[in-house]
Amino acid sequence: MTAISGFSVVDENGFPVLADPHGNNVAFRCVGCGGPVLAVLREHQRGSSVENPAVCRACSSQFWVEPADGKPRLVLHRMLGRTSPRK
Repeated sequence: MTAISGFSVVDENGFPVLADPHGNNVAFRCVGCGGPVLAVLREHQRGSSVENPAVCRACSSQFWVEPADGKPRLVLHRMLGRTSPRK
């Protein structure tokens, strides 16, 4: 994936999400608790797929981000019902 600086970020329903996409990372606030989440958008790192989601540091909610087909936009998905143990 190429750099995502300047991409817009939307949720699964197409609503804008306040986020900071820069380089290969996208930082945003958890939609559940407002805690910080950082997704790294490379296939071999976290945040790129359902198997390797980004995790909220406050509540352990999990998210994955995918590029919208042919558009400078990222789609943020929240994985409902799955959380990882808090560290």
